Amino acid sequence: PRTFHSTMTYEAAKDAKYVFNNDLHPQVDQSPWTLCSTGNQVVLKKLHEKRVGEENPIDYNAPDDIGNSPLIWAARNGRLECLKWAHEHAGDIGATGYLGMTALHHAINTMTEECMEYLISNGADCAAKDENGNTPLHLGACRGVLNLVTAPIDGGCAVDVANFQGITPLMLARQIIVLQGYLAIENDYGSRLLRSYAEELQGVLLE
Repeated sequence: PRTFHSTMTYEAAKDAKYVFNNDLHPQVDQSPWTLCSTGNQVVLKKLHEKRVGEENPIDYNAPDDIGNSPLIWAARNGRLECLKWAHEHAGDIGATGYLGMTALHHAINTMTEECMEYLISNGADCAAKDENGNTPLHLGACRGVLNLVTAPIDGGCAVDVANFQGITPLMLARQIIVLQGYLAIENDYGSRLLRSYAEELQGVLLE
């Protein structure tokens, strides 16, 4: 989570100054990034309403010092209600942040399935690539959780798209199964279902 000490960008500094000058809840870090990352929707809404009244609305797309917006922090940390709030108030679910990752990349990477499902259902690009050429499916394939694989596939991400190292999600899934001897899900049905997806979409049987 963000702290005042890590506030470096102009937008972030402006919000930090606002926190010190406005006594909404003095013991709580009230920067939009922290409120979204910690899921403090109550204070976030109060801050939002106060800022709107002062004609200085919160920008849910503003980057912090590592490039993440409040919306991305909500998705990354599994704060579904804050994610919805940010999206409903002009937050861009397709914007990129740290390492060129979208909110969907972050949600899948941290295995926050509810946020992942919300983003996909609201049009997040399942084929978007980060700075390393990874799609959200690349990250899902590394996690060994079935929903993190099937949801991006259903959303249109191909299993054979290579990142900048020439590695595809299918290769990563194979490594999970072959090198580790298991797909880290609860039962064999999930493993067979992933193989079924691979056969149907790629014509490749994971052995």
